[in-house]
Formats: sequence, structure tokens, C-alpha cells
Amino acid sequence: MKTRQSGFVLVLALFVIALGSILVTSLLQRAIAYDRLHKVLFMTQQARILALNGIEIARAQLSNPLTLEKEKNPVDQNIVPFLYVDYIQTFSYTQEKDGFDGEVSFCISSEEGKINLNRLYNFEERKYKVEKEFDGQKIAALLQEPMQKYFSIEQFEKALDQLLQKRPLEDISQLLTLSIKGKLFKDLLTDTKQPDLTDLFTLASGSAQLQPLYFSDSLAEVLQLEKQPLAKDKRLEIIKKLYSLKGSIDWEKQWKELLAPLFKKEYTGIPDVIKKSIASKIETTAFLVISYGKVAGGGSNQVTQKVCAYLEKMDIPETKTSVYTVKRLYWL
Repeated sequence: MKTRQSGFVLVLALFVIALGSILVTSLLQRAIAYDRLHKVLFMTQQARILALNGIEIARAQLSNPLTLEKEKNPVDQNIVPFLYVDYIQTFSYTQEKDGFDGEVSFCISSEEGKINLNRLYNFEERKYKVEKEFDGQKIAALLQEPMQKYFSIEQFEKALDQLLQKRPLEDISQLLTLSIKGKLFKDLLTDTKQPDLTDLFTLASGSAQLQPLYFSDSLAEVLQLEKQPLAKDKRLEIIKKLYSLKGSIDWEKQWKELLAPLFKKEYTGIPDVIKKSIASKIETTAFLVISYGKVAGGGSNQVTQKVCAYLEKMDIPETKTSVYTVKRLYWL
């Protein structure tokens, strides 16, 4: 006589197998996700290091002494940075030579070639500075039309006056409180002449005067100077001419000879208020460097990290050299 036997053992076995499959699948998915995350995090760290490396390359270039052929004395360290400013430099890395595929791109701009907003204003009297050789109110008025054109803000002179009445600006990003539309930092990935706030304005320059040799791309665009992308040999020619000059520079007489290759505009075409603000002696104290680090992970995988640094000049009298220290750093 046959007896009936319960089938719970088979059901239990199937349940255990199903549960095990779920656990294994979950662990496998977590392992794959962790592996992908680990690769992205590793590439991100590499890209960050490359971006910071761009800042260090810029510091080395700006501090590097330059001696012209047949000359014993080095070129004035205030002129040397002209070799490196306002164009994008790119250094590439390959798997075969460097162990990874990557790239660092950076651009240097002089703060002396931008308008210092704080120096336009007399904070004790709470009004624009109006002096014989400098008129902050006229400079602000000159900017009204381009600020409306490029940043969609009306009555810039009045709006800036109200902002500066409170206290000196600590960061250019405070301009965004004026409901300005447009870019804060230069984008190295797009080729556009659209001015950027940190390329047009500064708070870091040593004086209110402007250095025409270092006019930023954005200021040149606002002044309609048609700034030219000069090659290194052309820049050296200008440096040689500047090296031969002694004392102060009369830009009215020497603009055509010195800056004609850089700008497609005569000295007479520059607004009078800007002429009054032009320094007769070349001097640099601060630079802005924007650096991108990019790392390729195979296929379409690529990680980019962006950083911006303000560099401040420090003179070393003992060695008669200059070095640049990082004053501020922003991850973009």
C-alpha cells in the first residue's frame, strides 16, 4: 500500500535556489556599479590633478626669466608674461608615454588689463572717483551700452553705484546680484568673443590704471580693438621693442609701432576716458588662470575638471626674481 508524502522539500529547495539567485544577482550588480564608480572617481581625481598641474605650469611660465639674444641682462619681469597671456595652451598625455590618456588646457590673463571696479569708487564719499587723470563715473558710463548688449543689464552705471555704496566688492561674482545674464568665467571649450565678467572686471589689480599690453580679450571686445592671436615669434618682437625703451612710454607716439600688430585700431580710436587710465609704465601684480584637466577612460568615457586661480606676484629682492602664489582657488 502506497503512502502519500509531502512535497514541501521540493518547494523549499526551489525557494532557496530562487533566493540565492536574487542575492548573487544583487551582489553582482553592486560589484559592477562599484567598479564603474571606482573608475569614474579615479579618473576624476586624475583630471583634478591635471587641472591643478595647469596652474603650476602657468606659475612656472610667469616666473621664468627671459634673456634675449646678445643681451646680458634679463628682460623686465613685468614684460615676460606677454609671451603667455590670452591664448589657450594645451599639453597632451598618452597611454604609451605617460600611462594614461589625458589633456590639460589653460589660459592666463593679466588683471592689469581689466577694469578694477573697486578703484572706480570713493567709498568714503560714496560716489564715483572723479579726478584729473581718472574718472570712474565716465568709465562706468562707457560700459553701459556693452553691458546691456553682452549681459542684458540696463543702467549699469546706476546699478553698480548702488552696489558699491554698501561696501567694497570682495568677489566679481557679487555682480550676479544685479541680475546680470552671461558667463562668469571664460569657457576654454567654446571659441566665442562673448565677454566674461571675470575677464572684463577685476578686484585684484595693483592700481586703477590699465596696461594696454595686457588688455584682456573681453575689454578689447568692449573697446572694439579687434585683438589678434599673435604667435610666439610676434610676441617676442614686441618684447624686444619694449626692452629697448627706457623710462616711461608715450603711448600716443608709440602705439602704432608697439601695439599695431596686437590691435587693429589706432590710438585716436580709443575713448578719451580709457586713454587717461592707461599707465605709462608696464607693471604686473596679479594674473587669473583657468585650467581644464581631461582624462579619457576608453570609448566615449571622458572626465573633465575645471579650476580657476588668482595668482599674486611676489618679488624676491635677494635674487631679483619674481614668483607667483595662489591667492584664491575656485573649482568650476
